Amino acid sequence: MRAIGPIDFRDRSWVPHSGWPFGHEALHGYYREAFKLFQVGAPDQARTEWQAIHPVMKAVEGDNLSLGFWSIDNVGDRFAVPRLGDVLSHPQCRVLIHATATNLSLASDGQSISRVNLRDVSGKSATVTAQHVILALGGIENARLLLASNDVAANGIGNGHDQVGRYFMEHPHARGGKIVGPGALPLLRALGRRRTINGTIHAPLLRLSQSAQERMGALNSALTLGLRRPEAASTATIAALALRMGDHFGRFQG
Repeated sequence: MRAIGPIDFRDRSWVPHSGWPFGHEALHGYYREAFKLFQVGAPDQARTEWQAIHPVMKAVEGDNLSLGFWSIDNVGDRFAVPRLGDVLSHPQCRVLIHATATNLSLASDGQSISRVNLRDVSGKSATVTAQHVILALGGIENARLLLASNDVAANGIGNGHDQVGRYFMEHPHARGGKIVGPGALPLLRALGRRRTINGTIHAPLLRLSQSAQERMGALNSALTLGLRRPEAASTATIAALALRMGDHFGRFQG
């Protein structure tokens, strides 16, 4: 995981429709709670130790690039039943499984949710009423449910100006570029491996600096490095072995 950066909230002249109604600081407390919930350290807590192990990272940072990190949560069943005892046993909580929300029914004045309509895979249906309804389905499913709830609001809930789902954001991934020469292996050692620091698995990345984004008219983006097999398989084997030896040496030194 990685927190959204301050620049993502700003109105950027080179990014149409950019700018959030609040700043990065408004989420600080929620990020702290999220890291605590996932039992991981904040991503940038790894910076000092990583630069000490891999001095090349200090040389790479500058006007164009800056060093960042992902914090890795390696618990596969984080929100599965065995870990939800506090929710399942709470006297004021009732958990419904295999119940898909299919529609939000608006009150006749269109100003509040009167009920949530549910259905399971066998066709059984139910309704839920509450004083407050929270949508926590993610960027795609939230929009789909709001647009499907059109019995009172013909265009879907909140979609009076065709805005629902319009600004959905994704993180496209692509491969491109190649680094060759004597400096490639130290960079690969620094960027091609995860490392456990203070109990959290961290993975490094290089991101475009704010000034570089503005200068190039680019979005906030990041890159990392990976070892790719060349045509000569023996070369790849030697490089992979050197990388592992360098990684073990780095841990010993650190």
